[in-house]
Order: sequence, then C-alpha cells, then structure tokens
Amino acid sequence: MRMAGEYPFREGLHFIVTTVYRRKAQGFMAQEGKSQRKLAEAASMNQRAIVDLETDRREPHPSTLEKPAEALGVEPAELLED
Repeated sequence: MRMAGEYPFREGLHFIVTTVYRRKAQGFMAQEGKSQRKLAEAASMNQRAIVDLETDRREPHPSTLEKPAEALGVEPAELLED
C-alpha cells in the first residue's frame, strides 16, 4: 500500500526526463519570448499537451518532443540534455 506523499513513478527515469525537459523547455521559451500558448500554436499542439509535458502528466516520447523542439528552433535531444 502506498503511503501519502509516496509516488514510486517519480523516482524513475520518467521523472528525471520530465524534470530536465521542463527546465530546458522553459529556458528556451524564455529566450524565444514564447508562452505555453504561443509554443503550442507554433508547434501545432494543444496547450494542454505542453502543460502535461511540463507537469509530468505526459511522458515525453521522442516523437512528442519533435514539434515543440522545432517550434523552439532546437533539436529534440537538446530538451533532454542536463
């Protein structure tokens, strides 16, 4: 049984990737002067998808990262480099 506040999925690679993605994406967004809404529009994505990537609600598969990376003018791998 899981104790309150204990989230085993956050201890794995998924959490690490999402945390790095969030930090890197927010940095690139700031450089480009793009909000989540503007990034979503430029990437032809729903804003909710961008929010879900940044808040650990969606696993950032390589194919999922291609659109926001292209909209930010970077390679998808750059969003995951720590």
